Amino acid sequence: MKKWVAANWTTTPLASYQKQFNYSAEELDSVIRVLGENGQEAVGSMGDDTPFAVLSSQPRIIYDYFRQQFAQVTNPPIDPLREAHVMSLATSIGREMNVFCEAEGQAHRLSFKSPILLYSDFKQLTTMKEEHYRADTLDITFDVTKTTLEATVKELCDKAEKMVRSGTVLAGALRPEYR
Repeated sequence: MKKWVAANWTTTPLASYQKQFNYSAEELDSVIRVLGENGQEAVGSMGDDTPFAVLSSQPRIIYDYFRQQFAQVTNPPIDPLREAHVMSLATSIGREMNVFCEAEGQAHRLSFKSPILLYSDFKQLTTMKEEHYRADTLDITFDVTKTTLEATVKELCDKAEKMVRSGTVLAGALRPEYR
């Protein structure tokens, strides 16, 4: 493995990815370095007084948009690997019907292991038969020489609202293979 990394490693894509996902020097040093050197997550305090990422005026990495509602200390600690049967990030997409009434159409839901979709999950979601629900993709990139970010965001919001109001499941795509 070390030989493969040494032969194939370039810093150009790494720097680009770090910039795209907004990794700060502090995060690289105090979190990523510790994880790489020790194979363990960095230990920090439980307090978090940062504003919600969506309300921040500073650029934030995508993971900041997924926020835990509360912190709870358990003794003994929860072990997600050995207690997977009671812990889940599973996400279901599709119409939610009344669970107390059996009716046709209740089974037309997709379940994914995580709210962050793999490419195969994304393809499954966007190629479902329209009889159960419609799925569409929004291209969330834009050409800076033709329009502004503000105009693009307004246009995306308008398109997204129309699509969702018509019952469409929405997916945003940054990369061409996802569109």
